[in-house]
Amino acid sequence: MKILYKIIMITAALTVITANTVYAQSPDQIVETAISRGDAQQLEERMNSNVQLRIQGADNIYSKEQSRQILARFFSNNRVARFAVTHRTLRDGVESIDGTLFTNGGKYSVYLLLKNGDDTNSSTTYLIHQIRIENGND
Repeated sequence: MKILYKIIMITAALTVITANTVYAQSPDQIVETAISRGDAQQLEERMNSNVQLRIQGADNIYSKEQSRQILARFFSNNRVARFAVTHRTLRDGVESIDGTLFTNGGKYSVYLLLKNGDDTNSSTTYLIHQIRIENGND
């Protein structure tokens, strides 16, 4: 009985720690996690109302919804194995993230530009303004 009690307590503690870790993520960590999972819906939640998107022939400024759809199609065709950040800068309310996305369809170079606030107001939330996913197999 004591062993069962210990297992339950350890499981409960790990659940609380995991939940706190997820909710304590910074905006850039949330974006990185979303890319690592191929989660276009979670990326949309961190997008500005319009996003400059360059991915597999799509190179334009799209609404959040259009961007999510394009990214969802990309992720459905390229199952993500992992995402590795190679460089990050933060200056004057602008953050850029460079990384490599490893998928079953190949390796891709990823560039993200996040700005503090959106087009209409300034806030403490960093939103995605630009996403580039380009073939990195060259």
